[in-house]
Amino acid sequence: MLAQKVIILKSKTLNIGTIVLRSDDVLAFEPVEGISTLKLSELKIMCKTLIELSENTPRLFFSNNKTMKSLGSEEREYVGKNIHLFAYKAAITENSPIVRFITHMIVYFYKPQIPMKMFTTEEEAINWLKQNN
Repeated sequence: MLAQKVIILKSKTLNIGTIVLRSDDVLAFEPVEGISTLKLSELKIMCKTLIELSENTPRLFFSNNKTMKSLGSEEREYVGKNIHLFAYKAAITENSPIVRFITHMIVYFYKPQIPMKMFTTEEEAINWLKQNN
């Protein structure tokens, strides 16, 4: 079976990274090089942009969090309480115990209304997102 080429349908660049809507119905976030944390104000802009690009329809969501080193408690709460506004399933790439801890804290304390899972590669993350959809 030939792999279908993914086309970027929409894209928006923010000071923290780029958000795209792909032809396979995946919203994706790629942070700018060197970013290691996000402030609440940045997350609010990111959330608004994700909702706009998704056309108010929750989509599959992929986030590359490999460079993240910290996320404050207000920021974790915001993610946990708002991710369902643009996503119905979320996959995150990570490569550190810190990101795993942050993600587990979000899931445990703020109980997002969607399934979230962590991966070490983008390919694994996207494959999981597309399962059972």
